[in-house]
Amino acid sequence: LRMALIPMITILMLDLPVLISGAAVVENVFNWNGLGSLAVSSAQSRNYPVSLMSILIISAFVVVTNFLADLLYTIVDPRVKIHRKGILRR
Repeated sequence: LRMALIPMITILMLDLPVLISGAAVVENVFNWNGLGSLAVSSAQSRNYPVSLMSILIISAFVVVTNFLADLLYTIVDPRVKIHRKGILRR
């Protein structure tokens, strides 16, 4: 079971930012206020600082989910180790 969790963790953690980016469509359809509708409205009104900040927040979320996936690899599979330099090796 542990060996089967590695691909599942990869797919779930890589799909999580895609779900968040799909929230922009849902927020615009249902007229909800959120980060997705803020990003879309700021891009339409050419408000560049707000657009850049929303892109920064979304990209930080992608980095955090990838880091959490790497940490989950070390928990699930004991052969994966994080060394002092921060490089994942098998």
